[in-house]
Amino acid sequence: MNQYLFVLGRKFKISTQEIKTVFQSNKIAEYSSSFLVLESEKEIDTKLKINRLGGTIKIGKVIKKCGEKEMIAIITNFLINKYPENKKIKFGINVLNFPLRNLATYLLGVKKALRKEGKGGRFINKNLKNTSLPAVIGEGFLKGKGCEIILAKTEDSYLVAETEAVQDIDKYSLRDYQKPFRDAHMGMLPPKLAQILINFSEVKKGEIIWDPFCGSGTVLMEGLLQGLSVIGSDIKKENVEGANQNLWWLSKQFELPQNYQTFVHDVMDKLKEKIEVNAVVCEGYLGKPKKSLPHQKILKKEIAFLEDLYEHLFVNLKSVLKEGSSVVICLPCFKDRGKYIFLENVLEKIKDLGYSAVALSEARRGSLIYDRKDQIVGREIFKFRKT
Repeated sequence: MNQYLFVLGRKFKISTQEIKTVFQSNKIAEYSSSFLVLESEKEIDTKLKINRLGGTIKIGKVIKKCGEKEMIAIITNFLINKYPENKKIKFGINVLNFPLRNLATYLLGVKKALRKEGKGGRFINKNLKNTSLPAVIGEGFLKGKGCEIILAKTEDSYLVAETEAVQDIDKYSLRDYQKPFRDAHMGMLPPKLAQILINFSEVKKGEIIWDPFCGSGTVLMEGLLQGLSVIGSDIKKENVEGANQNLWWLSKQFELPQNYQTFVHDVMDKLKEKIEVNAVVCEGYLGKPKKSLPHQKILKKEIAFLEDLYEHLFVNLKSVLKEGSSVVICLPCFKDRGKYIFLENVLEKIKDLGYSAVALSEARRGSLIYDRKDQIVGREIFKFRKT
């Protein structure tokens, strides 16, 4: 049985649910807020999968489960067996779920143990801290010029794993910041979150998704990269034109087929275009940009408008969705002194229209929250199926 260690992103509950959705037939053996371990009878192509998982930072293959006192010997033997011809071995170590101050013990311990075996050792951990993604990539670890070891503490033991794949931060940055059309006044949906939303929808390669709030086309771009056909629409003509620019640019950058269609459309209106899709994936309209929470009366009025907007959206989606098709959507939620204010009435309205909710979490609303500490408006992620 193969075991793979997934290092989770900042929103670990979202990262975990994405992995559960993508690897439905696999068992999760260990779990924490920073990592999980997946069991698989077959080997996983980690380099392929990491490019499709927005919520996973690294994937490592577990070498051994052991006690704390065995770790240095296990790492040393692994490095010597992996690089028998190398007089000097380059390595890095990351620790998860236990104190960072322990890292120096392992780094220096492995270096000393290598010396006893007649090998030189150089670790890349700057200032005796966990290795960074740029360092792992820059040192050529993913090309066989050394390796990173992940040490993860479980409830009763420790896991030693070798990093096999890491997120390609340069390509994410390229898609996020170098695309030709970018409007900072719109809500900026991160490419990683767009990937996660697409994965939640469970669409397969070659199927069709529609984003009715396409903006600059982030969901559409990530859909193309996953081998999907994509349709996008937006109430603003300039957004649709910008999304077209970005999709054309992406198809040239990554040599992708131009399997996309865009048009101007207000989700409050009935759809004139005849389309049929396998899933709807979108970040909905989150309301006006906010630097602070508005007065209660103003916020209540905005929430009423937003609930009406989404009720109309789900009415109009029925004509394009097949039975059993998914809708994955980010709805706005508002933070007030550490608590959330939700669109409370919209869930029952959506269910009454012929959709069933698919729980993404054990929370009361079955949703997941994506936000940052300094944001007033967060994203509440839902999944529905047309019944």
